[in-house]
Amino acid sequence: MEILILAQKDLKAGLGHYNRSRLLYEYFKKKYPVKYYTFKKNLFNKKTYIYDKKNKRVEDFFSKRVKQKCLIISDEISFPKNLINKIKKNDICSISPKGNLNKFAKLIYTRTKIIGKKSISTNISSNINNFLPGSKLKKIKKKNYFKHLRKKKLLIGISMGGYDNNNYTLAILKLLFKLNNNLSLHILLNKRNYSQFKKIKNYIHKKKINAKLYDMKKNTWTIFKKCTLVLLSGGITAFESVFVGIPSINIINDPQKKMLTSYLEKKKITKIFKIHNKYKILNLINNYFINKKLLFEEKKKLDKFAAKIKLDPYKRLENLLLKKKLIYN
Repeated sequence: MEILILAQKDLKAGLGHYNRSRLLYEYFKKKYPVKYYTFKKNLFNKKTYIYDKKNKRVEDFFSKRVKQKCLIISDEISFPKNLINKIKKNDICSISPKGNLNKFAKLIYTRTKIIGKKSISTNISSNINNFLPGSKLKKIKKKNYFKHLRKKKLLIGISMGGYDNNNYTLAILKLLFKLNNNLSLHILLNKRNYSQFKKIKNYIHKKKINAKLYDMKKNTWTIFKKCTLVLLSGGITAFESVFVGIPSINIINDPQKKMLTSYLEKKKITKIFKIHNKYKILNLINNYFINKKLLFEEKKKLDKFAAKIKLDPYKRLENLLLKKKLIYN
């Protein structure tokens, strides 16, 4: 049976679903016949189009594929109804905790509890061990982290997601400007969003902020590997920071994203704020600068938590699909 991996890639979803599914595709293609597709809504005509891995439109070809018996592994939050009707008779495995396809899925495989609708007959595997990253992860050793922590200026990473529509990145920059002399910044953003990128670049130049800008095409944790703290928008990247071993502050205004990231906050391994909690965010960062031992304690908590988890999510998913007879060796 062929596997079709289907990921959302548009303004509403950001790049997390796309990146996570792409890594899943790289794993499964070594053992199984598998195709990779993305879908996104056109901003002008509001229609949804299907693309292959070369970013070529393939609606007709995809429609023929799904008429045959196949397993669809989906990662999305707003798959349109007209396309759902084309694929819902196939076996579906969702790796999104709030996907539109969840109520048609035979299996939901996620890192946290399910938020969206689901069928009574759906098998659910919801566990932190299931966490599927959106970037290749490389653990930061304590000795390397401590070396970076001893530097006079704290290096902070900032990533507000692939599509930062409200330009929280700029809002955070204006906030951190008050600590400008004490900080260096690595900022990860989507340079294709030119208007926002230009505003950020101009502000950095005007205020002479010590910051470097990086495009989303590069691996997040290669860019942030020397950072002692990261400011994130929650979601996949927040979970990644735990397993990489860099303390994070998550600035979230999406209630569903907050629910997903709250798992980490309950475990006391990250902190969550809204964008209007400016003074709380500023005070916390300032405390970290005054007493860097606080950050090292946060780092130790992350490492202790991650050490208890056997993170092999691709193999876990494969075994579960085999067990449920959704794929065969």
